[in-house]
Amino acid sequence: MSTSINIEFVISGEVFDLNTITYKLELQPTEQWLKGDNIYNRNITRKDTCWTYSLGEVESLDVNDELSKIIEILLMKKHTLHEIKRIFDVDYLFLITVKIEDEVKPIISIKSQAIELMNYIGAEFDIDMYIY
Repeated sequence: MSTSINIEFVISGEVFDLNTITYKLELQPTEQWLKGDNIYNRNITRKDTCWTYSLGEVESLDVNDELSKIIEILLMKKHTLHEIKRIFDVDYLFLITVKIEDEVKPIISIKSQAIELMNYIGAEFDIDMYIY
């Protein structure tokens, strides 16, 4: 296995209707849960409601190449995302996970199109790196 990247677009908040998010965005979440749901194999519950969309982990050496794939999908839905944030008072996060194998480091850049979308919808981004 070589270096891989996974980009997740996360919508989180107190309590909101997950089916409404799926319907409005016309996207199937890769993961979702409600505040108070039990966490599998642990004796604790979820602290928030969460709806996540990802294209999955791929072998890649360029974060922007992978980020731009999700940005392209979400750009067409930016007004809907803006409306969802206003109605449900949710937070948006782009979670970038990089797994570095055999010291093969990827290029980490975020182009202006992604920054503009993040700014418009009030999103943050987080980068997690794991070195093996």
